[in-house]
Amino acid sequence: MSNDDIKSLGSFVWSIAELLRCDFKQSENGKVILPFVVLHRLDCILEGTKQAVLDMAASLPADMDDDAVYIQAKRDEPSYKVGRPDLQRFVGSLTGEGATKGVFVTTSDFSRDAVLYVEKVQHRIRLINGQQLAGLMIQYGVGVRARSTYTINSVDEDYFAEG
Repeated sequence: MSNDDIKSLGSFVWSIAELLRCDFKQSENGKVILPFVVLHRLDCILEGTKQAVLDMAASLPADMDDDAVYIQAKRDEPSYKVGRPDLQRFVGSLTGEGATKGVFVTTSDFSRDAVLYVEKVQHRIRLINGQQLAGLMIQYGVGVRARSTYTINSVDEDYFAEG
């Protein structure tokens, strides 16, 4: 797939996001747009490595595990705990698609029962809660802006060394 094809596909996906945005209540827009924003930001961050990744992927053996990874992102109230039923539905969706890997992201947290359930299923599921999401956003500069930067100086002992 060429860079022009990738950009064209990206534009197409964003046009769909714009259409969807109009069909939801304003309070629900974040649940729809957030996954698109995250995917777009990842696309921007990885822009310089696309060709290297495509070249590497082309060189992999045909029988290499190329199972898709499915992502579900939910914007929940901070007090809400994503429970086992939410994750059971997600696992059911993975099974229905024939997938074995998934990432479930929430802006809140997961109940203990939900975490224990994920540890028992055969699917490989990564849970990312609000605190982890915030850390990843800061680490990769997604949706955050530096307000202040501090410099801490120390004495350069090599400068004063006799030589």
